[in-house]
Amino acid sequence: MQRSFILAILMALALAVSLGCDAAKTAAGATDKKGASTSKSKDAAKEPAKEAVPAKATGPAKSAAPAKPGKELVKNGSFEEWKDENPADWNVVEMSGNNFKPVKAAKAADAGAGKASAQIPKAEKEGDFVIAKQDLSKDGVKPGKKVYYSARLKAAAPDQAQVVLHFKKGMKREARDARLLHPGSGKWEKLELNFDVPADALPDSFIVFVYHRGQAKGDVLVDDVSVRFEE
Repeated sequence: MQRSFILAILMALALAVSLGCDAAKTAAGATDKKGASTSKSKDAAKEPAKEAVPAKATGPAKSAAPAKPGKELVKNGSFEEWKDENPADWNVVEMSGNNFKPVKAAKAADAGAGKASAQIPKAEKEGDFVIAKQDLSKDGVKPGKKVYYSARLKAAAPDQAQVVLHFKKGMKREARDARLLHPGSGKWEKLELNFDVPADALPDSFIVFVYHRGQAKGDVLVDDVSVRFEE
């Protein structure tokens, strides 16, 4: 009887030790997993942030004139010169889906600067838009330098008119856009923006777009478009 009682106690102790070892292993495993997760979070925090698209500018801005202005890259940014009912050196097209068709702009005496501006027509359908575009010469483009660009716009509704400086960067030719948006005040507004162009920007990829979006009433006028890199 006494022997059986002692044997039962020994078996109970052996079971307790076994359970304790299993619990310790489980706890160690949980610690390892938690440590791995924490390490992964730390590694993720060290990953470099993706390069941000240059910020957009809305409404009047303070002077962004370069301290040492380089070559003016926009031809006929004053819209004083016209040929075949369109501003010289600019292509004006209406975009509907993936389709483009040539359209005519109009020379306007209501100028933001100088004696003339370009009136960008309205698209025929809601959701379409009209673009005046110019491919900039790679001469004067300076990757890794600060670029200053500006335009005078007049529009009656927000997001009706905007100017976009577009370029590509890197071997994958990733697109980048910097936008100047008119606030829709119905008045001439000078919009300006400057930012550092990535060192791997492709000099032959820079394009200026002027957009007339939507079907809101009122004309969209553009004048005095300028793009310069700092020396």
